[in-house]
This record gives sequence, structure tokens and C-alpha cells, in this order.
Amino acid sequence: VVEQTPRARWGEDRLLSDRGGIFKAPLERLKRPLVKLSGPDDMADRVWAEYKRYERILALNGYHVAALNLTARHSWELQLTEGPVLILGRGDAITRLQRFIDVYPRLEEHERIAYLDLRYDTGIAVGWKPNEGTGNDQDRRQKPNSRT
Repeated sequence: VVEQTPRARWGEDRLLSDRGGIFKAPLERLKRPLVKLSGPDDMADRVWAEYKRYERILALNGYHVAALNLTARHSWELQLTEGPVLILGRGDAITRLQRFIDVYPRLEEHERIAYLDLRYDTGIAVGWKPNEGTGNDQDRRQKPNSRT
């Protein structure tokens, strides 16, 4: 029996150890919240390394990573703590994070932003959350996805 110290949640129901292994343990026994990482199991070390890199850059600007996912197509998606999802894509993630840092403070209605697609060469696409409580389709069309 080897004791393992979790450094992150992995997927829905597993943990990533400080030694890089993926293991199962009761999540309710965690003493502190952990970042949620996901991706192909054989890429766990890379996902952990990218998480640390992205977190360092974002933390300097007051943002934090709540979750990071490497999709089956090797595209990065990042969920901010108290913020939107950032779709970073496959390449040039640092440049795209810098674009987010530069543009996000100038956007209005942060609480209504569902995601920011940063895969464009210039600008970003903004995905808006639907208006809650109205059930009115007109309200959903009021702020369509837009490119900044």
C-alpha cells in the first residue's frame, strides 16, 4: 500500500497524485477543493504542467483556473473561477491568454458571458448565457454571439 497525495481532481471521479498517477478515492474525504483536470489518461502529466503554466500567468492578473480540459482533439478549454470558459484551441495558448487578459476588462456584463473563444487570429468570439427567468426567445436574440 502506497499513500498518495492528491494534487488535482481528474475527470469526474478520480484524482491525480503528486507522483503523476491517476487513482480512485472518496472525493468527499478531500480536505480542500482541488482544480479539476481532464483529458486522455496518458496525457495527465502534460495537462498538469499546462495547468501550472496557465495558472501562473492568469494569477498575475487576478484570475484563477477552476478546471482545464484537453479534448480528444488536443484542444485546450479552461474554466475560470468565477468567470467564463476560455476556448484556447490547439496552439499558441499563451498569446491567446494574453489576448483574454487585455480584452476581458473592457467587456461589459461579465456575469452574462458563458465563454470566450480565443482561437481567432485577431479578436475573440463571445458566447452569452441566456437570460434567466423570462423564457422569451427575443431576450436570447438580444445579445447574440459577437466577435470583438
